[in-house]
Amino acid sequence: MTSVRETPTLSDYWAILRRRRRTIALATVVVVAFAAVYVWWSGPQYQSQASVVIRPILSGPFDQSRIDDVGAGTEAKVLDSTVVAELAAKKLHLSPTDAPALLEHLTVENPLGTLILNISYAADSPEAARRGAQAFADAYLQNRQKTADAVKARALQRQQSQHTELDTELNGALTTIANTPAGSDARTAAESRRDALISQISQLEASSATLDGVDTSPGQLIRPADTPDAQSGPSPVLLLIAAVALGAIAGVGIALFRERTDPSIGSRHALTEALGAEPLAELPALGLGAPWNVAVSPADPLAINLRRLRVGVWPRRGSGPHRVMVTTPSGTTNADALAANLALTSARAGWNVLLAWSDLPAESMLAQDLDIDTDLPDDAPLEKLLVAVPEEQGLSLLPTLTPGEAGRTSADEISERLGELDGAFDVEIIVGAPVLASPEAFELSPLVDGMIVVFDVERHRRSELERCIDALTSTGTPVLGVVAVSVPSGW
Repeated sequence: MTSVRETPTLSDYWAILRRRRRTIALATVVVVAFAAVYVWWSGPQYQSQASVVIRPILSGPFDQSRIDDVGAGTEAKVLDSTVVAELAAKKLHLSPTDAPALLEHLTVENPLGTLILNISYAADSPEAARRGAQAFADAYLQNRQKTADAVKARALQRQQSQHTELDTELNGALTTIANTPAGSDARTAAESRRDALISQISQLEASSATLDGVDTSPGQLIRPADTPDAQSGPSPVLLLIAAVALGAIAGVGIALFRERTDPSIGSRHALTEALGAEPLAELPALGLGAPWNVAVSPADPLAINLRRLRVGVWPRRGSGPHRVMVTTPSGTTNADALAANLALTSARAGWNVLLAWSDLPAESMLAQDLDIDTDLPDDAPLEKLLVAVPEEQGLSLLPTLTPGEAGRTSADEISERLGELDGAFDVEIIVGAPVLASPEAFELSPLVDGMIVVFDVERHRRSELERCIDALTSTGTPVLGVVAVSVPSGW
């Protein structure tokens, strides 16, 4: 067997996809089904948008505030919070417990370098989408206004508390001044304290007046929520088309993965890769009935492939191996069927052919069709046991090489019995037992010039073929090649 490694071509991949088309179809159907369920469950979706601009708060009218000072990114997170969602739920006449569900429909964006927040709200109707976006915009401005007023109120309260403390200290200083004589140290100190307190109170009153005049407006709604006139996102038709494409892609991936990991051999390229050589022939399923019933017409594809196999093993009469053993990796009747068809094809080419079995299978129809007696005496001359096939000149059958009662003969005894034929045949084809099920193939291997392995595509596995080839190669007898049978269409 000559080692050959082929690079996969587009036709090889196309053959894989044709062979795995059910896998691809199933993956496509599953993805489309999920997409259809999603479309049905989600229903139509409409999206409305509103925009607000954030106004810096607690800044003087002449201050220069940067965007970072306001924290637009932080404000976007505030808008997407449960606090704002609860206010929006109230505006939508919903329960505060519905706030987390409302947030699932909300999207907030802050364009880079701006104080603008874009609010998007998705719902199953245009009006619901508009009301949701407007409710969140109003709720955010209300929450920001409330927060700013609370900050301002706390600041004013702190200043009022400081004013009260200063007034108490000022009253104490005035009492001290009234109750102490003029020119005394205590009075002088009290007068100094009084003047300082009056100055602090004046500054505090000025600060309070400024703080009280600060505008706490949170911002402005620069784009009210609109009513969408079309569904948002892809249409259900486009979504299903995308699901078909995605399912097909996933199916192709699964098909290629299964082809790579499948223990069976489902393509000619895979067989060539496993063998490191081209198969000798690729044939359909072969039966154990009389083989000449299926290969009568010379134009029959099976007959053509069998002639190609014959030429591949024996290029011309008198050349090539004289005695060939046909076997399989594990128990099937394919070796018997192939050997019978190959023997018939060789006989019709004008050759004198012997077809022999180390043990004729009980399910074979050959014995019944030709009325062959398989109960052979141990001491009968071998040439008297040959059965000529009617209407097939040059083809003789030897039903068994081993006696039925005394057990299997040794390789030496079989060699002596085959030697009795003394080269009476151009070609001798022996059907051996399955390699992985019986040691018989190893016992017969020294007696033959070459071996042909029959690989059933539907039954045999890659590991069985590889073990069979390795085992036969170790005997030292050449393995002529592998014949693939039960080859499906698209192989």
